[in-house]
Amino acid sequence: MTESATGSFAFPPRSFGSAQELIDFFESAPISDRILSNADHAYRKWREDQINEEVRAAYDVYGNDPKIVAGARENPINSEREARIFVNKVRREADAKRPVRVIDQHRLRNVLRAHQIWAYSGTLPTEDEEREVLEYKTQGSDFTIVQVVESNSTREWLERALTDSDLAAVDAMNRVAQALEEQAGP
Repeated sequence: MTESATGSFAFPPRSFGSAQELIDFFESAPISDRILSNADHAYRKWREDQINEEVRAAYDVYGNDPKIVAGARENPINSEREARIFVNKVRREADAKRPVRVIDQHRLRNVLRAHQIWAYSGTLPTEDEEREVLEYKTQGSDFTIVQVVESNSTREWLERALTDSDLAAVDAMNRVAQALEEQAGP
Protein backbone atom coordinates (compact mmCIF):
# COMPACT_ATOMS: atom_id res chain seq x y z
CA MET A 1 0.00 0.00 0.00
CA THR A 2 1.19 3.45 -0.72
CA GLU A 3 1.27 5.99 2.04
CA SER A 4 -0.15 9.40 1.43
CA ALA A 5 -0.70 12.53 3.47
CA THR A 6 -4.40 11.72 3.60
CA GLY A 7 -4.03 8.08 4.61
CA SER A 8 -4.85 4.82 2.89
CA PHE A 9 -7.75 2.40 2.97
CA ALA A 10 -6.21 0.30 5.76
CA PHE A 11 -4.66 3.29 7.54
CA PRO A 12 -7.08 6.19 7.11
CA PRO A 13 -6.86 9.58 8.81
CA ARG A 14 -7.41 9.54 12.56
CA SER A 15 -10.71 11.41 12.27
CA PHE A 16 -13.00 13.03 9.75
CA GLY A 17 -14.58 16.49 9.89
CA SER A 18 -17.93 15.45 8.46
CA ALA A 19 -20.01 12.47 7.37
CA GLN A 20 -19.48 13.37 3.74
CA GLU A 21 -15.71 13.60 4.18
CA LEU A 22 -15.63 10.08 5.71
CA ILE A 23 -17.88 8.65 2.97
CA ASP A 24 -15.91 10.35 0.18
CA PHE A 25 -12.62 9.07 1.59
CA PHE A 26 -13.62 5.41 1.78
CA GLU A 27 -15.64 5.42 -1.45
CA SER A 28 -12.57 6.64 -3.34
CA ALA A 29 -9.63 5.10 -1.44
CA PRO A 30 -7.97 2.37 -3.53
CA ILE A 31 -8.17 -1.13 -2.04
CA SER A 32 -5.15 -3.28 -2.86
CA ASP A 33 -5.54 -6.72 -4.36
CA ARG A 34 -3.69 -8.09 -1.31
CA ILE A 35 -6.37 -6.72 1.04
CA LEU A 36 -9.11 -8.14 -1.20
CA SER A 37 -7.40 -11.53 -1.21
CA ASN A 38 -6.86 -11.34 2.55
CA ALA A 39 -10.53 -10.47 3.10
CA ASP A 40 -11.64 -13.51 1.15
CA HIS A 41 -9.19 -15.71 3.10
CA ALA A 42 -10.09 -14.19 6.48
CA TYR A 43 -13.79 -14.76 5.87
CA ARG A 44 -13.26 -18.37 4.78
CA LYS A 45 -11.11 -19.09 7.84
CA TRP A 46 -13.60 -17.41 10.18
CA ARG A 47 -16.43 -19.37 8.52
CA GLU A 48 -14.61 -22.70 8.93
CA ASP A 49 -13.77 -21.88 12.58
CA GLN A 50 -17.45 -21.07 13.24
CA ILE A 51 -18.58 -24.34 11.66
CA ASN A 52 -15.98 -26.35 13.63
CA GLU A 53 -17.04 -24.66 16.87
CA GLU A 54 -20.69 -25.46 16.18
CA VAL A 55 -19.83 -29.11 15.44
CA ARG A 56 -17.70 -29.36 18.61
CA ALA A 57 -20.46 -27.89 20.78
CA ALA A 58 -23.11 -30.19 19.31
CA TYR A 59 -20.84 -33.22 19.69
CA ASP A 60 -20.14 -32.36 23.33
CA VAL A 61 -23.88 -32.43 24.03
CA TYR A 62 -24.33 -35.59 21.93
CA GLY A 63 -21.37 -37.40 23.50
CA ASN A 64 -22.55 -36.64 27.05
CA ASP A 65 -26.09 -37.92 26.50
CA PRO A 66 -26.55 -40.91 28.87
CA LYS A 67 -28.32 -42.93 26.14
CA ILE A 68 -25.42 -42.38 23.74
CA VAL A 69 -22.86 -43.32 26.43
CA ALA A 70 -24.80 -46.51 27.25
CA GLY A 71 -25.10 -47.36 23.55
CA ALA A 72 -21.35 -46.92 23.11
CA ARG A 73 -20.70 -49.44 25.87
CA GLU A 74 -23.10 -51.98 24.37
CA ASN A 75 -22.05 -51.65 20.73
CA PRO A 76 -18.97 -49.46 20.19
CA ILE A 77 -18.77 -50.08 16.43
CA ASN A 78 -22.37 -49.03 15.81
CA SER A 79 -21.94 -46.10 18.20
CA GLU A 80 -18.91 -44.87 16.24
CA ARG A 81 -20.86 -45.05 12.98
CA GLU A 82 -23.81 -43.16 14.50
CA ALA A 83 -21.44 -40.49 15.87
CA ARG A 84 -19.94 -39.97 12.38
CA ILE A 85 -23.44 -39.67 10.91
CA PHE A 86 -24.36 -37.13 13.62
CA VAL A 87 -21.21 -35.04 13.08
CA ASN A 88 -21.68 -35.04 9.29
CA LYS A 89 -25.31 -33.94 9.68
CA VAL A 90 -24.36 -31.09 12.05
CA ARG A 91 -21.53 -30.02 9.72
CA ARG A 92 -23.85 -29.95 6.69
CA GLU A 93 -26.41 -27.86 8.64
CA ALA A 94 -23.76 -25.45 9.93
CA ASP A 95 -22.25 -25.20 6.45
CA ALA A 96 -25.64 -24.38 4.90
CA LYS A 97 -26.13 -21.45 7.33
CA ARG A 98 -23.03 -19.67 6.07
CA PRO A 99 -22.40 -18.89 2.41
CA VAL A 100 -19.08 -20.12 1.08
CA ARG A 101 -18.16 -16.59 0.01
CA VAL A 102 -19.05 -13.36 1.74
CA ILE A 103 -20.31 -12.02 -1.54
CA ASP A 104 -19.12 -12.41 -5.07
CA GLN A 105 -15.64 -11.04 -5.75
CA HIS A 106 -16.97 -8.07 -7.71
CA ARG A 107 -18.93 -6.78 -4.72
CA LEU A 108 -16.30 -7.55 -2.08
CA ARG A 109 -14.97 -4.00 -2.37
CA ASN A 110 -18.38 -2.66 -1.25
CA VAL A 111 -18.33 -4.90 1.83
CA LEU A 112 -14.85 -3.66 2.72
CA ARG A 113 -15.83 -0.03 2.15
CA ALA A 114 -19.00 -0.45 4.23
CA HIS A 115 -17.01 -1.97 7.09
CA GLN A 116 -14.44 0.82 7.13
CA ILE A 117 -17.14 3.50 6.96
CA TRP A 118 -18.91 1.77 9.88
CA ALA A 119 -15.64 1.37 11.85
CA TYR A 120 -14.71 5.05 11.54
CA SER A 121 -18.21 6.48 11.98
CA GLY A 122 -17.46 6.92 15.69
CA THR A 123 -14.79 9.51 14.86
CA LEU A 124 -17.36 11.98 13.54
CA PRO A 125 -17.99 15.17 15.54
CA THR A 126 -21.75 14.65 16.09
CA GLU A 127 -24.19 11.79 16.62
CA ASP A 128 -26.34 13.11 13.75
CA GLU A 129 -23.41 12.72 11.35
CA GLU A 130 -22.68 9.25 12.71
CA ARG A 131 -26.33 8.27 12.16
CA GLU A 132 -26.19 9.72 8.63
CA VAL A 133 -23.15 7.57 7.82
CA LEU A 134 -24.69 4.40 9.26
CA GLU A 135 -27.80 4.90 7.10
CA TYR A 136 -25.73 5.58 3.97
CA LYS A 137 -25.84 3.03 1.12
CA THR A 138 -22.50 2.39 -0.56
CA GLN A 139 -22.20 2.89 -4.30
CA GLY A 140 -24.17 0.23 -6.15
CA SER A 141 -25.82 -1.19 -3.01
CA ASP A 142 -29.41 -1.32 -1.82
CA PHE A 143 -28.31 -1.87 1.79
CA THR A 144 -27.22 0.53 4.52
CA ILE A 145 -23.74 0.39 6.02
CA VAL A 146 -25.12 -1.31 9.15
CA GLN A 147 -27.00 -3.92 7.11
CA VAL A 148 -23.89 -4.78 5.10
CA VAL A 149 -21.70 -5.04 8.22
CA GLU A 150 -24.23 -7.16 10.12
CA SER A 151 -25.23 -9.48 7.27
CA ASN A 152 -21.59 -10.25 6.48
CA SER A 153 -20.37 -10.42 10.12
CA THR A 154 -17.44 -8.21 9.16
CA ARG A 155 -16.80 -7.31 12.82
CA GLU A 156 -15.76 -10.92 13.35
CA TRP A 157 -13.14 -11.32 10.64
CA LEU A 158 -12.33 -8.22 8.61
CA GLU A 159 -9.74 -6.54 10.83
CA ARG A 160 -7.43 -9.50 10.11
CA ALA A 161 -7.57 -8.72 6.39
CA LEU A 162 -6.37 -5.12 6.64
CA THR A 163 -2.71 -5.92 6.21
CA ASP A 164 -0.27 -5.92 3.34
CA SER A 165 1.03 -9.33 4.44
CA ASP A 166 -0.17 -12.42 2.62
CA LEU A 167 -2.65 -13.71 5.22
CA ALA A 168 -3.00 -17.16 3.61
CA ALA A 169 0.78 -17.65 3.70
CA VAL A 170 0.97 -16.45 7.32
CA ASP A 171 -1.76 -18.92 8.34
CA ALA A 172 -0.02 -21.74 6.46
CA MET A 173 3.29 -20.98 8.24
CA ASN A 174 1.46 -20.95 11.59
CA ARG A 175 -0.06 -24.38 10.84
CA VAL A 176 3.39 -25.76 9.95
CA ALA A 177 4.91 -24.31 13.13
CA GLN A 178 2.09 -25.80 15.22
CA ALA A 179 2.54 -29.23 13.58
CA LEU A 180 6.30 -29.11 14.27
CA GLU A 181 5.67 -28.21 17.91
CA GLU A 182 3.22 -31.10 18.26
CA GLN A 183 5.75 -33.47 16.69
CA ALA A 184 8.51 -32.32 19.02
CA GLY A 185 6.33 -32.85 22.07
CA PRO A 186 6.90 -31.39 25.54
